[in-house]
Amino acid sequence: MHNRAIILAVTSIAFVMGDGMTAMAATSSAPAGTSSMQPAKHGKEILLRRVKDPKQTLAAASVDDSSGDAVGHVQSIETFRNGHARAVMVSLTDGNKTVAIPARDLRYDKSSNTIDARLTKSQIQALSSHS
Repeated sequence: MHNRAIILAVTSIAFVMGDGMTAMAATSSAPAGTSSMQPAKHGKEILLRRVKDPKQTLAAASVDDSSGDAVGHVQSIETFRNGHARAVMVSLTDGNKTVAIPARDLRYDKSSNTIDARLTKSQIQALSSHS
């Protein structure tokens, strides 16, 4: 019973931290002493679900991959009924392709008006075209 309480406590922590912070050392494939999570570029990145009026706020944002390289710009934002961002349609810079990136894979840096993806450039390019 004691082990079950610990598992429940850990599960609760993972749920509370579920906004991008679930990559814990115990589940990471990174070498000991390192982290597989990307640090925020300016320490002010926020989840897209926390962006107020995402259609307006994110309309002119550029989009970077997980390495910080520019991959495109926002074409449009799909939202849930409650107004929170569901996906961002990104027009890629290296072609005539627009892809939909789920909001859960994105963070917004207001200071640079940049959306930072938690995906590599090749993962973004492999997403299905969206028109």
